[in-house]
Amino acid sequence: MTNSPFFSIIIPSWNRAAFLKTAVNSVLAQTFSEWELIIVDDGSTDNTGEVVKTFTDQRIQYIRQENRERGAARNTGAKSAKGKYITFLDSDDILFPEHLQKANDYIAKQKDCKVFCSSYRIDRGDDKLNIIHHQTINHDLLGGNSLSCRGVFLEISVATQYLFSEVREMSGLEDWELWLRLAARFPFAVDKEITSSLVQHDNRSVINTTPEALERKFNAFWKALEGDATTFSFISKAKNKFYASCYTYIALHIALTHKNQLSALNWMMKGWMKHPQIIFSRRSAAILKNMF
Repeated sequence: MTNSPFFSIIIPSWNRAAFLKTAVNSVLAQTFSEWELIIVDDGSTDNTGEVVKTFTDQRIQYIRQENRERGAARNTGAKSAKGKYITFLDSDDILFPEHLQKANDYIAKQKDCKVFCSSYRIDRGDDKLNIIHHQTINHDLLGGNSLSCRGVFLEISVATQYLFSEVREMSGLEDWELWLRLAARFPFAVDKEITSSLVQHDNRSVINTTPEALERKFNAFWKALEGDATTFSFISKAKNKFYASCYTYIALHIALTHKNQLSALNWMMKGWMKHPQIIFSRRSAAILKNMF
């Protein structure tokens, strides 16, 4: 392993052996070579460890821990990182070959870049959706989590000071909660070029949920945000928009289960009443599409 990698890439993985090899291969294919890859096995019961052993690149580090959820796994990786910048990759997603090179080039042009994000593609098989970030991303985060872990780069002092929440009930929202804390404190540098892909599949954990679990998740999320004065002040700039985004997120994920559609409708209406303009959003269209 290189003694001074520029990037530390952290993959948290729990029972994703079937996907992990593709994600790791996308790191090995990078045109930029100054990286280390830290795979944190969050208590998997499948053959994740055996899959990792098939890779012999010395830049790859494997850490196994008891299951504590993604936030804790990412934090474990961040605390072990040696790079100047930390970035994250979910075990079922991929980086394009020039992902790190493009990030390196962009960061080099910035002055004192603490937080940087690149754009990405959502891949649903034949259906592709490009998520292009803009310089308004700090404000945009109040309307929903458009960021993706694989496209966020944190200067290591930031990454180790501002860790992911390890509250288990918040799992699935721990990234948005962190981005909001960071957006309240740092300007995000943005690259519009697409250099990675979020791969949608039926086993993604955000899809498999219940209305009760979603409500517990958001209660933990709101409690964390409202308990941080700097972040709560930031959210208050567009409070109605923020909470409308939360309510319609709940509605969409209930609708995607094709169960409890009355509950989905109630949450959707609650979001629309909080911020009527959200009626015209892509999310509202997706809710209606999956409800009927």
